[in-house]
Amino acid sequence: MTAASTAQRLTVSTASFESKSAGHALRCALRFARRFKAAAVGLIFLVTISLGALFAPTLTPHHPTLPRIAERFKPPGREYLLGTDDLGRDIATRILYGARNTLTAGVLSVLLATLIGSAVGVVAAYRGGWLDNLFMRAMDVMLSFPAILLAILIVASLRPGMANLVAAIAFSLIPTFARVVRSVVLGLKHQDHITASQALGASHSHVVFRHIVPNTLPMILIQATASLAIAISTAAALNYLGLGVEPPQPDWGLMVAEGQKHVFSAAYIPLIPGLFITAAVLSVNFIGDALRDSLDPMLK
Repeated sequence: MTAASTAQRLTVSTASFESKSAGHALRCALRFARRFKAAAVGLIFLVTISLGALFAPTLTPHHPTLPRIAERFKPPGREYLLGTDDLGRDIATRILYGARNTLTAGVLSVLLATLIGSAVGVVAAYRGGWLDNLFMRAMDVMLSFPAILLAILIVASLRPGMANLVAAIAFSLIPTFARVVRSVVLGLKHQDHITASQALGASHSHVVFRHIVPNTLPMILIQATASLAIAISTAAALNYLGLGVEPPQPDWGLMVAEGQKHVFSAAYIPLIPGLFITAAVLSVNFIGDALRDSLDPMLK
C-alpha cells in the first residue's frame, strides 16, 4: 500500500467521521428542540439578539447616542422599526447597542460568581472543619441581604460604572454558588472511587480536579443559568436606578428610566426595552428549566 493511498483513505475516513458527527449533533439539537420547545425559542432569541448586538454597526446606519431633534417621537413604522425617543435616537439601534451592556453585565457577573463561589464551595466541603464553618458563616451573612439590595449597597458605596456593576452583582451571587457546590461535594467526597484514590496516595489537587470538580459541573451549569436570569434583571434594575452605565450610553434598564416620563404620550419608548428585558429573562429561565430537567439526577 502506497503512502498516497493511505493518506487518501485517512482523508476519506476523517471526512466520513466529521459528517457523522455533524449529523449526530443536528439530530440531538432537533430532539432537544422538540422536547423543550420553550427553551429552543429562548435560545433562538438570545442568539439572535447577541448576534445583533455584536454586529450592530453593520446592521443599523443610526448612531446610538447622537440626538436628532427633527426625528423626535417618531412611532414604530417602516422608517424606524421601533420608533425614536425624545431625542430622535433610533430605539432599535439603542436596543442592539444596549444589549451589549445589559447582557455583558449579566454574563460577566455570573462567570465571576461561578469561579469564586464554586472555589469557596469546593474548598469548604473538601477541607471541612473550621474552614468550612468560616466560609459558610460568611456566606450566611451575605445571604441575609436580598441580592438586589446587596448590589445596590456595593455600587452606591463605590461609583456607577460597568466594572463596579459587574462586581456588585457577582458578589451578591457568590453565596448561592458556594452553597450549591458545597452540597454536591459533601455527597461526593466519601464515595468509594474518591476514598480509593486517596488511599492510593493521590494528592488533594488530583482528587479535586480529577474526581470532584468534573462531577459538580452539571449542577454548576444549572445554577449558572438560573443566576444569569437574576443577573440580567439586577443589571437592568441597577441601570434603571442610575447605578450602572452612565448616559448617553444605551442600556435596557436605563432606556426604561429615560422613557418613563413619556409613558402616557409615547408608551412605546419605555415599553420596548422593558419587553426585551422580560424576553431575555424568560428565555434564560426556559433554558435553565430544560437544563435542569436534562442534567439534574434527582429528576431522572
